[in-house]
Amino acid sequence: MAARAHGYQYGFAVGPADARELPTRDAAAAPAAADEQYRWLHFESLGEATLTWLSENAGLDPQALKAAVVPRARPRMSHFGDTLLVVLRAANLNEGHEREDLVSLRILISPRQIVTLCRVKVVAAESVAGQMRAGQAPREPADLLAQLVGEVASALHEFIEEISSRLDDCEVAVADPAQASDRIGIVDLRRQLISLRKSLMPQRDVLERLYREPHAALGPHQRTLLREPSHRVARLVDELEAARERAAVLMEEVGMQATEELNRRIYLFTVIAGIFMPLTFLASMLGMNVGGIPMADHPQGLMVIGGVMAVIGLSIWLLLRGRRWV
Repeated sequence: MAARAHGYQYGFAVGPADARELPTRDAAAAPAAADEQYRWLHFESLGEATLTWLSENAGLDPQALKAAVVPRARPRMSHFGDTLLVVLRAANLNEGHEREDLVSLRILISPRQIVTLCRVKVVAAESVAGQMRAGQAPREPADLLAQLVGEVASALHEFIEEISSRLDDCEVAVADPAQASDRIGIVDLRRQLISLRKSLMPQRDVLERLYREPHAALGPHQRTLLREPSHRVARLVDELEAARERAAVLMEEVGMQATEELNRRIYLFTVIAGIFMPLTFLASMLGMNVGGIPMADHPQGLMVIGGVMAVIGLSIWLLLRGRRWV
């Protein structure tokens, strides 16, 4: 628990044959074995205690560490000597969090070490850790990085597929007036798509740079491993753009339907006003307190006037029907 209190979650020392888990910070700070190829250390904290420990025990560039803990970091890639900083945005699957509020996964890569930092749990890192515990450890840091990027892309793909499925439901709702209440969800979907686009567009560019630009921690062969995850994220951006266009078309359709509904209601009130306007005029004339009002003293005057007004109203209705206005 003391180790977790300082943000350290787990770590692995990868050798030629297997990956040995480093359950505590003390184990992670121990000197590397002679046959150890690289280490992966994962922290769920960006606090001073974590930075101090990494500065003292991980041998990372101080400027790289400082850049890695910038609040609300957007996707980026920066070189700091033999340390490479990569910031990715991953799906936030934690309970109580909005899924479109992506969480930043900060990755520090050196020739024999990878350190990952985040504020909350990242499912992509948990998945890779589970595979390493099952004996499926990547042989090189670039393999681990490619695996992390692939898991991030998989979680994002599931989220975008879910949004696409909800868009399908919204398209059905737009076509069915009985489901008018479901059309409100389009606004929420479009907000999610806009938020995702703001993160994934720069992330696509970062991953493209990652396998194109040389660096001490990633050789030519290792960078090739990152090409497929990079292309996968690029395809996700294309799917996201297509979903945004669908949402925009649905919003236009909903707007047109709302305008048509408003016009129908205005037209209905106009027809009602057209029928009752002459009747209101007649009633106001008969209600004047002056001499000579017809049927004022007749015992059946109310019935007669009512009948006349009914005939006038019916005549106006038939006139409108004859002109196909109603």
